[in-house]
Amino acid sequence: SGSAAMSQETIGPWDIEAAPITASEVTSTIDPNNWLNIVNAPVTVFDAFTGFSIVADGFANRSPGVIIEVSFAGPIENAAGPDLVLFDARFDAGTFAVSSDFDGFVLEIAVDSFVFSGETRDYFYGNNPSGPFFAEVWGAEIDLTDLGLPAGGTATSFRIRLTNGGVDILGLGALMPPIPAEILSFTVE
Repeated sequence: SGSAAMSQETIGPWDIEAAPITASEVTSTIDPNNWLNIVNAPVTVFDAFTGFSIVADGFANRSPGVIIEVSFAGPIENAAGPDLVLFDARFDAGTFAVSSDFDGFVLEIAVDSFVFSGETRDYFYGNNPSGPFFAEVWGAEIDLTDLGLPAGGTATSFRIRLTNGGVDILGLGALMPPIPAEILSFTVE
């Protein structure tokens, strides 16, 4: 679709502030089904899970060892609590290692504990003409502290490395920053 990354998008329990503007393959093993699609084009989390646009935008992989780098238009700050959410279509969920450009993609954390996001969406396999398919969208929250960023530290690009063979469609979103308590309540005198 080539649309710009959406802001304040909601998927399940997550309010998304930003989605990657690019997704590029860094390295890959052989993709036996030729379903790997990497396009350097804006991609929203919504696009990645709603049918036709995954053929043109978005990112998917099927092979262990594949590394995909996603970049955001602006820096993602390490605020209090989780900062990112990694989505996977639960049709065939995978496990991943995530790193950031804060330390040159050196420190990785494992992301293998998915929480059902409460939504079912249609999506295409990359080059499989028999799509779309329907699957629950799962997500795993990521705290940038676990990637070595100090409070207030920022990162712009993240790498996702598949550590098993069970993944189809991926999405990454930056969570809305928490609202300060003083804004949530006020008194009128």
